[in-house]
Amino acid sequence: MAETKAAPVNGVHPVRLVGRIEDVRRTNGQSGAVFLHLVKLPAADQFSSPATVLVRSEQRCGEAGAVFDQLVQIGGYARSYQVTDDESGRKVTRRTADNTLSVVG
Repeated sequence: MAETKAAPVNGVHPVRLVGRIEDVRRTNGQSGAVFLHLVKLPAADQFSSPATVLVRSEQRCGEAGAVFDQLVQIGGYARSYQVTDDESGRKVTRRTADNTLSVVG
């Protein structure tokens, strides 16, 4: 089980994420090898769909089917794209953000 207390990174406290690993793949990041874990979280109730998130880590956190229990740090980056406005027919820029989750410690 992961530690439940950790120092904040850039003023943001890490959170504990518990779920089941659906898939693991290894890729090359800017600072070397990175493992990407596709983690399915428990559903809120029997009528809800479970959330699925992608978590980065420098170390493999387990195999498919294993329990994932780690402290993660949320991050992200802004992204923009062009769409056609339904009312005016003009191209407009939409802004959104992509979130990232990274294992800490």
